[in-house]
Amino acid sequence: MPIEKLLKKFHWFDIKQFLSFSGGDLMFQMTGIVSELIVLKLVDINDIGIWQFCLLLQSYMVIFRMGIINSFNREYIVEKELGNVETAQKYLETTGFHTLISMFLQAMTFTGICIYYGLTDKKLLTLATLSMVFFTCLDAMTNFEEAKLRGGLKFNVLGKSKIIFGITSFVTLLFPYYFTFYGLIARALLMQLFMYSYYRILGGPVAKMSFSYSHWFQLFKDGWKFWLLGYLRSFNKTIPRLFLVSFAGISALGLYTPVNWILTGFTLFTGSLNTYLYPYISQQFAKGNKDMNAQILSINGIALLLAVPISVIVYFIIPNLIDNYLPKYHASISVMQMVIFASLFDMFTVSTSVWYASKDWTRLFTYNIIIILISVLMFSLLHFSQYDLLNGTGWVILGNSFFSALLVVTMILTKHKISNVCV
Repeated sequence: MPIEKLLKKFHWFDIKQFLSFSGGDLMFQMTGIVSELIVLKLVDINDIGIWQFCLLLQSYMVIFRMGIINSFNREYIVEKELGNVETAQKYLETTGFHTLISMFLQAMTFTGICIYYGLTDKKLLTLATLSMVFFTCLDAMTNFEEAKLRGGLKFNVLGKSKIIFGITSFVTLLFPYYFTFYGLIARALLMQLFMYSYYRILGGPVAKMSFSYSHWFQLFKDGWKFWLLGYLRSFNKTIPRLFLVSFAGISALGLYTPVNWILTGFTLFTGSLNTYLYPYISQQFAKGNKDMNAQILSINGIALLLAVPISVIVYFIIPNLIDNYLPKYHASISVMQMVIFASLFDMFTVSTSVWYASKDWTRLFTYNIIIILISVLMFSLLHFSQYDLLNGTGWVILGNSFFSALLVVTMILTKHKISNVCV
């Protein structure tokens, strides 16, 4: 296909804006990963395990958000594209009000957990869970402010913001450097506070905190499906950590931390691409463009080709990097190398953005449930085997990612008519 036809086909994809956004986002994520690697060197493995346990608990707090922001990300853009400005504003204001309610519920849950650990005299866990009361509230507010900017398609602004956040991530390393575990907690809270405050200064669409039940119900009608799908995705990602903490102990969870950051690092570009594509795909559906599956699969393929050489280079760098810089994590090297290639297979999840934008619930639930069942089956086999649990976790992640990619491609290549699209 001549380059002119290819560019015309993707006329809606602003490559300059995407590079501006993804460049800033990748810098923020990469500086975050490098910062976390430095933290691993500064803080004891068991203390890292405690913090990871708290983050694991926080990942399940998505239940209180009910997918409202996910639904807002689509409906706000679609209504604006259709010229229904008043309806779009109602969605914005109702989402803001719901965010406040979800913050309260998340804070109360962590307060209860904090009291429980306080009664058992586990001081570090008590302190960590107490900090999560504030962390989870700041995280909810930050997500809403960022969603407002995405709703306004201000990806250039978001890209520049991420660069500033990346610089801040390095500066705040002074806290764990001087105060170890206590500094780790202080740094996490200050980073969330700074990001929320900065997004507030940038603005985005103005939202009064008012509540419209009809608009909330419309958001919830799709939002609970987004929430459940998000929960399924979150659960699938946390299965390796749940498995290790249950059958190998908190130290094994600490050893898994650099593995988790490798997974995160190699899905950064995928995440940026998904974040950028989703509102534009929704916009294209509102304009009547139904030929999105093939277009997104093409973009997915190009991204995969760009990622392969980087993966090979990092594969050979990891052993020397860990042995020279983080020798106490030597046991994690082979697992880190395995999950690099698992991340390549995970890139195929970019193509599921079309299913989210078109509300193709059947495919989405089928895909997520099958992947979880495969993961549970593979970890069950690992548990009853005599294989090393940490290294076995790496093989399970790799196998699960392979089946995930195979399933996505199979479902896309089957005959699909987007006749159930709701705009």
